[in-house]
Amino acid sequence: MDRLLLMLRAAGDPTRLRLLLLLANTELTVSEITEIMGQSQPRVSRHLKLLCDAGFLERVKEGAWVFYRGRERGQAATLAHDDDLAAEAFRLFSVRETAVGFAPAILTRAGFTGELGYEVWTTPDYLETLYEELWDAGRDLGLVHFGGRALSSLRLEKGYGSFNKDFRPDYTPGETGLDRFIDFAKPVFAGRDAALAEKAAGPKRRFVVMQLSDGDADVVGYESIMKDGAAVGYVTSGAYGHCVGASLAAGYVPAPLARDGARFEIDILGEMRTAIVRLEPLYDPQGLKLRG
Repeated sequence: MDRLLLMLRAAGDPTRLRLLLLLANTELTVSEITEIMGQSQPRVSRHLKLLCDAGFLERVKEGAWVFYRGRERGQAATLAHDDDLAAEAFRLFSVRETAVGFAPAILTRAGFTGELGYEVWTTPDYLETLYEELWDAGRDLGLVHFGGRALSSLRLEKGYGSFNKDFRPDYTPGETGLDRFIDFAKPVFAGRDAALAEKAAGPKRRFVVMQLSDGDADVVGYESIMKDGAAVGYVTSGAYGHCVGASLAAGYVPAPLARDGARFEIDILGEMRTAIVRLEPLYDPQGLKLRG
């Protein structure tokens, strides 16, 4: 079982099961629960609130005391059961509603790094709790923080474009390559006529990722892509690919020139660098790591 899967399951934390089973068929105050659990009262109170919001527990007030009442033991164990996230049960690009730790979430079997990954979507009121639980669960598995530039490097090695950089409303589905996600048989959708017309005629330009010759700097975006001394396109993003050991640039070139191995030049800080189109991802081209 991969480390990320272990981390997601660990975020379901034994604390959740302990609380549910502790309160099954009984009523206890926060002080009593805190003493039994051996955890701080603020942490226990927060978890109790989340469990109540999710419908796992009931908050009962009697006079000056507030009690928490749990479901029957069998129901509690069922609610605490984790979903099966194994690769064969939760396939690439699958989506399901579930819970990660105490947070109700929409879990997507997808990622932006080229590795086996998940996207976890929840509401703002659960973000802090979700972050803390994932961080606690993943600490012993080597979980670390990383930034946007590292993410950009990883996604370019996989040939992924980024919205607001490489993909914008003024690029068409055929130009970006996102037309493979369009169901052209669908009778009605916004932009259908234009999409069908482009499909029939073919796009005028295409999004490509290029490998640059060695140099001391990388592209930053909007540099001209040159062919035989003329500007034929422009760069939309770039980064150094540390896993593949090469500087990478993404951008748009005329469709007839968007061939694997096609050679261009890009001026980076006054130095003309060779740029070679790579239609297959430089990292894990068969996508085996994505599928786990």
